[in-house]
Amino acid sequence: ITILLIFIEFILKGFSGFLIGSLSIDNEQLYDAFLKISVINFFAIVLFPFVTFLDSMNYMRFGYAMAPSVIMFFYAIINKRNGRFTWVLLTGISLILTAIYGSRGPLVAFTLFGFLYFLFTKRVTFVKKLSIGIVITSVIGVILKYNLLVILIDYIYLQIGIKSYALAKLRIMLSKGVIESSSGRDEIYRFIWGFIKQSPVFGHGIGYAQATLNFTAHNVFLQILLEAGIIGLLIWICIGIYSINTYRKISVLNETGLFQVITLLVSLALGRLLISSDMWLRPELWLTLSMLINYKYTPKYMRKGMVK
Repeated sequence: ITILLIFIEFILKGFSGFLIGSLSIDNEQLYDAFLKISVINFFAIVLFPFVTFLDSMNYMRFGYAMAPSVIMFFYAIINKRNGRFTWVLLTGISLILTAIYGSRGPLVAFTLFGFLYFLFTKRVTFVKKLSIGIVITSVIGVILKYNLLVILIDYIYLQIGIKSYALAKLRIMLSKGVIESSSGRDEIYRFIWGFIKQSPVFGHGIGYAQATLNFTAHNVFLQILLEAGIIGLLIWICIGIYSINTYRKISVLNETGLFQVITLLVSLALGRLLISSDMWLRPELWLTLSMLINYKYTPKYMRKGMVK
């Protein structure tokens, strides 16, 4: 029954995302559609922390739901010449709400997004990237050395009185370590690793974690090893290499709209799957894979020749 339910949900979510990703669409229109939906999404859920009629949306769903709006608003700051103050304001509000009232998962997605965008964007020269990288590394070093983030969280939590669950867990993680704040993930990983060692080559099949532990694997790499073993991991590594190469081509061709949308989707999909959820049930993962697999690469010299 567990496998059947996963299969049905995959058809409804994952496979539907895969089909949508195969459709041909104008890249800039795709970007504009994402930006418009992000604005609608923001105003639809922004009141979550302050009202009761949105109680059905827990803190984890809120964080992951707000994350796309944060990233798209950031893009708008870069791309829009007019109304930048509005986009900065929306970015700040959505980011602060996500950090205070959302789960820690979106923070992983934001970190991954920053790394990918910074590494592959053609808007910034290599020298500037190197300089910015040194500055960011130095700032992070100072923050960690003097526990500035812990001090800030304590001020928000104790002095201002915003005692959210997300801030409490983040405070535990920074002061006591990742394991103490893992919400039982360390136990899940320990059980899963034990199962992996029982059948390391071919795995145990789809849905094994749910059937035995009543939990998802909470890590995409452990899930692949558990379900498909080393053979499955090698297959996914090949898919990953192909996808990364396509992603690099998109960035080199400077297809701004497509590059930004795919960077957003990759960050959200992997950011979530590294610490939670199930790869078969994440439509953004399959949407991204389909877009990369079906991308029609045209060399730059041919693209120039096609311009009328």
